[in-house]
Amino acid sequence: MRTSSTFSVLFWVYSARADKNNSSTVYARVTVNGKRVSISLKQKINLDSWDVKRQKAKGNGITSREVNLYLDRVKSDIVRCYRDLKMESRVLTPQLIK
Repeated sequence: MRTSSTFSVLFWVYSARADKNNSSTVYARVTVNGKRVSISLKQKINLDSWDVKRQKAKGNGITSREVNLYLDRVKSDIVRCYRDLKMESRVLTPQLIK
């Protein structure tokens, strides 16, 4: 019998918690088999420069490139952690990946 598990990583900003400069913290959400956990990445971004659909910073400026590069690194670390845990045949939970 074959078992399947779902896994996804997405990035989002909590616009309701924007400060007076219209910037908010970027979060990563890890979902495994329908269970999810959010991780604060401790990176602030202006809400006007956040692309919700692409889950990245808009533009080609220095800050946008730095944020996007950081998001790529975080995603690769999370995926690597997921693969390592899966290779060890451990029970996968988003909290364990966090």
